[in-house]
Amino acid sequence: MILERNPIRDALVGLAVGDALGVPVESFSREELKKYPVQDMRAYGRHSQPRGTWSDKSALAFCLAESLCQTYDLQDIAVKFVHWNSRDYWTARGEVFDIEYDTKKAISRLSAMLYLKEKVTPISLQEIDNEIVTNGALVRILPLAFFLLDKPLKERFQKISEVSALTHGHLRSILACFILIEFARRLILGETKKIAYRKMQKTVSSFVQNAKLEKTEIAQFSRILHQCIYQFPENEIKTSEGVVDTIEAGLWAVLTASNYKSTVLKAVNLGENTDTTAGIAGGLAGIIYGLNEIPEKWRTDLARIGDIIQLGERLEEATI
Repeated sequence: MILERNPIRDALVGLAVGDALGVPVESFSREELKKYPVQDMRAYGRHSQPRGTWSDKSALAFCLAESLCQTYDLQDIAVKFVHWNSRDYWTARGEVFDIEYDTKKAISRLSAMLYLKEKVTPISLQEIDNEIVTNGALVRILPLAFFLLDKPLKERFQKISEVSALTHGHLRSILACFILIEFARRLILGETKKIAYRKMQKTVSSFVQNAKLEKTEIAQFSRILHQCIYQFPENEIKTSEGVVDTIEAGLWAVLTASNYKSTVLKAVNLGENTDTTAGIAGGLAGIIYGLNEIPEKWRTDLARIGDIIQLGERLEEATI
């Protein structure tokens, strides 16, 4: 069955499929995966989950998308994040697993604010105690690209900052999310991968320079913004919990592959944070290639595929 293109639906399904491919082999090294590469959807493995199970990364993206179906409201986004953690809202199979430390701590903070009936505020730098700036916000931010599609650049950066900082308030996390959204936005507008990448580089570089953001943080993204990340060989692409490594790996997989399947398999076989990297790459590849290019068996295996498709269609209606 050939379905009409719907970039929002295609992105959400693409993200979840990539995530689900990575869940069984999360934390596997690149060397291990070179011996036994992921070539198809697997069952069980690292988290003992059935085939097609996506993780907290997709779940929180779906919470964000669900909230954006109404309007942009940080309070409501926070409520949905808390309900995911405490009531299994938007989980793949009725249970939370593999929650990142920074995300768990931040959601506990949001829960306390909501319990005390306080206005939800983004996390401040003073509240961050982790030396590694992790990638938890990056993999769930993609639905915001559709809501911000026609908004002014300054507003896009502000709202990306707010949503990232519900759990990850470091400027490095915000900049990674900004890069991802600006690249995705260009893809949604129908530009080719390479043109979208070049325009993202120009837009982000100009904005961060004019905004006079901290130069040492901007420099963390020099390979993405001032070189061509897709020209780097695989052995120079790292996969770690760090947000810079993650955005580099996700973009590299997207820009060096030629279809959805090869994109997510490249991403997952980089190893380590496999669900995160493949989720990011899969969401972007969903926009580029569409739902019809995602292998039908993978879509059939995917947990709650019908709910995800309906969510994408509702968000499309809300953002038209």
